[in-house]
Amino acid sequence: SGGGQMKYMVDVEARTVRLDGDLDLASAPDLIRAVASLDGTSGDLVVDLAEVEFLDSSGLRAIFDIARSMQGRGRVVLLRPAPQARRVLEMVDAASFVEIRFD
Repeated sequence: SGGGQMKYMVDVEARTVRLDGDLDLASAPDLIRAVASLDGTSGDLVVDLAEVEFLDSSGLRAIFDIARSMQGRGRVVLLRPAPQARRVLEMVDAASFVEIRFD
């Protein structure tokens, strides 16, 4: 799996990025770009992973890099990760770097 097909929608007001598809080597730069469009503002950033069917190490690295870049300005909140993404996040103990919400 992991064809690099990903769409994203940015809600600047809500500081939310909603992803749809695969978050992998091909699409991780899209996530970085989406978040960059919110740059310069403070507050938590919500990344909705409900429609992410595939997450790999490149996608994880993008999430962790974003979390690191936001230190002191807000947290990254991963929302409703789909089953495969959830397993990957649990394997790497992502909850120690970012907040994960399942509701």
